[in-house]
Amino acid sequence: MVSQSEPRCVGEDQAPGPPDPLAERLRALHRAIVALGPGSAAHAALHLRFVAICTALKMPGAPRARCARRLDELMADVARAARAQPAAGPLPPDDGRDAVP
Repeated sequence: MVSQSEPRCVGEDQAPGPPDPLAERLRALHRAIVALGPGSAAHAALHLRFVAICTALKMPGAPRARCARRLDELMADVARAARAQPAAGPLPPDDGRDAVP
């Protein structure tokens, strides 16, 4: 029996609904930010903006349309940051020095 204070998990007595398009966009954006790599100059600033959008969406009465616009702007900035990164060259050949005996 689940008390009122315990969170309910989807699947206990209900089927999950259709996927939320906004949630799918947030996942895609998060993957794109992670792909920039933590060492990139833009990573921290872009991640901070991502967290701010996620936090705003959790607030009661959050204006989803405004959050969606902010998400579009951030997606464009992440794409620009990805294009601005130098292309990674091929990995150097493995010479075996890092092998564990």
